[in-house]
Amino acid sequence: MIWLKIENNDVARDGKGNLILIEGQEFYIQRIRHRINFLLGESEYNLTAGIDWLTIFQEKINKDRILAELSKAILADSETTSIESIEVGEYDSLAKKIKIIAKINS
Repeated sequence: MIWLKIENNDVARDGKGNLILIEGQEFYIQRIRHRINFLLGESEYNLTAGIDWLTIFQEKINKDRILAELSKAILADSETTSIESIEVGEYDSLAKKIKIIAKINS
């Protein structure tokens, strides 16, 4: 499948202003990143899609629950066959940033 490349929450363009298209592994990675960044309730069409980042960053949520939420989101992609490994690295609730390292099979 061919799709638009997204960078900085906008469609990416080359030096001539043309839209950049992606496919294959690059498209899969973009989809997974989007699923992980998607906030629970953000879609008016599917209020159950996404990760409850507000709760994760506002409350003391343990890493096991974060890993479970991440795994659920990643496995929801139709091309994902399994997760080899996933870990939560640096976790800054004040800056609302979390480092995620994962090996995923598709």
